[in-house]
Amino acid sequence: MKKIITTCAVFGMILAVSGVARATTVTWKGLTWTMYGANTTAVVNGNGGLDITVLGGQSGDPVPDNWVLQSLLPANLTQANAPWIEFKIQDTYTGNASVGAPRGFVDTDISSWTTESMWQGGVLAGYSTYYLNHNVWKDTGGWVANDWYQGPARTAGEHTIMFGMHTDGTVDMWFDGVLGQTIAASPDCTFFKRMYLGVDAPSGTTFTGTYNDLQWGTGYVPEPATLCLLGLGALGLLRKRRA
Repeated sequence: MKKIITTCAVFGMILAVSGVARATTVTWKGLTWTMYGANTTAVVNGNGGLDITVLGGQSGDPVPDNWVLQSLLPANLTQANAPWIEFKIQDTYTGNASVGAPRGFVDTDISSWTTESMWQGGVLAGYSTYYLNHNVWKDTGGWVANDWYQGPARTAGEHTIMFGMHTDGTVDMWFDGVLGQTIAASPDCTFFKRMYLGVDAPSGTTFTGTYNDLQWGTGYVPEPATLCLLGLGALGLLRKRRA
């Protein structure tokens, strides 16, 4: 993350010297997003979604996590309030796994980057499945957690990624309404602070990824359908015991 900040600062200096005018922010879903990367654009489309484009031949821009926009989230998304955040991506997959797609990140951004926990989900170019991931970085110990969940096979259309934090600190990672994994509570992961929006695109290809929606809130509880399935499972176990 520190490398990202340094890269962006140098790029900003280059723009100032050259006198090239370029939009550096975009407003979407009530948040002001700061843009990174010399060869990227982001515009709100006619459907209220957000189109992010990475120009061809710029496989290293943005770097290193393929994100283009970032914004602080509301301050009330803390563990005590059981926060949740959900974003919807549009996949243009037609059978070619090298086709890119959006991938979003939710970060805790603790202690000036010395400790951070990040939840992410979407698509990695070159893969034919979706993924969810949680990782924790500490300057004193490097990666101390890195939990990957391989989601279903890619299909064209809209897909929903959601992260929900319980008041006990555990975090559920969802893909299209299916619970992929529950992450154990950690004293370093007690809020959602910052959101990153990006795309993962193959080298040498101009690619546009679309986010259809972004929502967040407090009072997270598992989806009703999941609670119903859990209830049916418990009922099944009870019947087996009685039998």
